[in-house]
Amino acid sequence: MKRGIKNFGNEKYLHEECKVERRRINNKNSIKIRKENENNVINKYLSRINRGLVKKKRNCIICNKKFKSEGYHNQICNICNIKIENIESSVHIYKNPDI
Repeated sequence: MKRGIKNFGNEKYLHEECKVERRRINNKNSIKIRKENENNVINKYLSRINRGLVKKKRNCIICNKKFKSEGYHNQICNICNIKIENIESSVHIYKNPDI
């Protein structure tokens, strides 16, 4: 009797050795696919992060003037930044103000 797949390759018609081999191949392929998916996720994340870290001219979110930004995290120009710091230093916020 021949070993191998019979009747269109349905699992119930496989010999035991073929079932073991198929499981081994499927496991190997699933590990390979999992690693590829992890690499794709990592590459997408790094490209998104790197896009944000690009130094370019951006609009200030306060005065809407263009300025040279250090990255996506820097969205306020230096002039507005200095104004905000001066306002914060002159205003005192109390937790329990006396009325």
